[in-house]
Amino acid sequence: MNQMNKLETKEAIEILLSEKKKAEHKLAKAYDSYCLFPNEHDQEDWDNYSALVAALEMAVEALEKQIPKKPKSIKEDYNEYMDLYCPTCGHDVGMYDAETGYSYMDNESNPRMCAKCGQSLFAKLEGE
Repeated sequence: MNQMNKLETKEAIEILLSEKKKAEHKLAKAYDSYCLFPNEHDQEDWDNYSALVAALEMAVEALEKQIPKKPKSIKEDYNEYMDLYCPTCGHDVGMYDAETGYSYMDNESNPRMCAKCGQSLFAKLEGE
């Protein structure tokens, strides 16, 4: 399976967000119609558009996690390393030594990914 590059992923996210906005508009119309004249068709539309909006939100969240993000870093007083945390969920993902430029990432199976939420990460801090 070919992986999307960063630009293609961002474009896919924009398309999904546009479709989500359309689905939310149709969801609101179905809700308004159902409130005025409750019927089975509007309830079915409500259910379908609710599911579509939820699915689109999940797809956008999954695609956004494929775009590598810089880990958050915190310098502790007790050592020369900076602790690295996932920018999405805050999970501890490793350490960075600014002196040597070496990063130690905790996730052994995939060091460029948060083991807790799956966010793609840069192995090194940008600009360092």
